[in-house]
Amino acid sequence: MKNMNTLWITLRGVMPVLLILSMLHAVADDARITADDLSESARRLLPDTERVDLVLKDGRRISAEIIDETETVYVLRMDTGTIVTQRRVNREDVLEVRPVSIAEDFAAALERFELDPQTTLPADRYPGIIALFDEYLAKFPETEDARWIEERRDAFRAEYQNVLDGLQKVRGEWYTLVQAAVMQYELVTEEMSEMEERFQGIEEDDWDRYPAARRKYDELRDERRAIARKVPRLVTDRTGGLIEEQNFDEAFGEINAFLGFWIEHVMDTEILDMDLDFISRLQHRVMDAYQAAQEPMARPEPENVPEDMVYIPGGYFFMGDPDASSDDDTFPFRVVFVNPFLIDRYEVSNAQYREFYEYVRRTGDYSMSHPSAPPMKDHAAAGWNDAALSDDRQPVVGVDWFDAY
Repeated sequence: MKNMNTLWITLRGVMPVLLILSMLHAVADDARITADDLSESARRLLPDTERVDLVLKDGRRISAEIIDETETVYVLRMDTGTIVTQRRVNREDVLEVRPVSIAEDFAAALERFELDPQTTLPADRYPGIIALFDEYLAKFPETEDARWIEERRDAFRAEYQNVLDGLQKVRGEWYTLVQAAVMQYELVTEEMSEMEERFQGIEEDDWDRYPAARRKYDELRDERRAIARKVPRLVTDRTGGLIEEQNFDEAFGEINAFLGFWIEHVMDTEILDMDLDFISRLQHRVMDAYQAAQEPMARPEPENVPEDMVYIPGGYFFMGDPDASSDDDTFPFRVVFVNPFLIDRYEVSNAQYREFYEYVRRTGDYSMSHPSAPPMKDHAAAGWNDAALSDDRQPVVGVDWFDAY
């Protein structure tokens, strides 16, 4: 036990020494790296002057350039970005003067690069900034600043990948370019609505009570039309890329978002002749590619399908009438996805439906009803009132949506 205590005391004495040696080793590594060891892009970030750290006796630290000194005073040049000032510090207040390391200057410069929570940078800006973060981490991996620099580097990488994936940030949320344009359209529309509420009648072309408001409103209307004009091109380019990737889920999603945008917003605000067949042509273009991709990948039918049922593999299909007007129930013509399912080969017969009907009457078990169905609904088929429609082998008729559910 005595030997163990002696060993522990010895280790306690050695460990701080090892820690100090480790710190000195890291400092020495940093000191060996000069500005000449950095890339030109990194050197441009560093200050032109040689700065020092003045560690004061009260614990404060001042980073500045010493431009003059006497036996009693340091004269400092303080550079805070756009403002340059001079400051005098009494030598008796200074505990230590040491050069600012390249790592500290580099880290201070990298603090300027922050992501905007509301919007993105131009795509070509990201690689250069990420490269600077990588350079710091390669040159100075052991510094205290390395951790936050790595985290910020990773955040820039993630945002850059979103930009490469064709996403755009609007009000802090990520959208595809088409969805982003829709959001921008809605934001401009909101601003126009606020002006319409404040300036009654401003939406009329001959309104001119407040010229400045009139100009602003016209600018917003022009901006909204410009957004609407660019969306067809965006969705065409976007779906073209998604077709090449065979990413049909997103391709159809973009088209449906575009269709909804056009119906809900543009058709409601613009009284113009529109080439609505453009949307149909786009839908067929993606559908043709989708069907061509499905043929060589026929999905196997599941096992144990009942003989009286048929397996439907599911997928995308067209719903609605392409020639329908906006007042018809079959408008709009659109693409819909349905999951794989089984369907009876033949319609539900009166005998099959009566089995369900009698069960509910006998047991009072309405647990299979749709949540919106009326309580204790009478599920009798209206077709049973006609003897010509009531044969057990005939399809049941005269049932409503809740009965069929």
